[in-house]
Amino acid sequence: MINLFFVPWDFSGAGTYRREVVAYLATCPNIKVFVVNIVGNLSEIKETTNNNITEITIPMPRAKHHKKEKFLSLCATLLQSKYSHLENIVFHFNSHLLVDLAQSVKSKFDCKIVYSLHFLLPQFTYVKFDDSYQCNLDNDDDKMLLNILTLADQIICVTRFAEEIGRAHV
Repeated sequence: MINLFFVPWDFSGAGTYRREVVAYLATCPNIKVFVVNIVGNLSEIKETTNNNITEITIPMPRAKHHKKEKFLSLCATLLQSKYSHLENIVFHFNSHLLVDLAQSVKSKFDCKIVYSLHFLLPQFTYVKFDDSYQCNLDNDDDKMLLNILTLADQIICVTRFAEEIGRAHV
């Protein structure tokens, strides 16, 4: 049995992608699907199961100036306290903005990390179409993207363009 924890960042078409993938995987008899939602509109942790999908909802801190990295590390610790007994664990992320959580679960679980690369940041388009352009990967978004691409055991490129650039430059 594979225990798949899908950690979504629902933006644009990525939300549709996540819903379709999760709905399909929930029909597979050898996969147990968990969806980990981190949201700001709840006051307590909530877990519900419906159609072979267990939704784990973790509220965001109410403090406006919380340390994101520390909070996500605590989320990983919370997940570890409840699910570390499971085997064949896979965490699937679909946003580089969750790289801190990916790093934390990788350190706390014996697991694989899957990353769905939905699109590349704009500067990678210049790399593709302008041979003289030198990509300066020194901003936070670039660093997070490179970190999660490096951390991932498997990368799913949703577009062929992202795959080509990823293979050539990342």
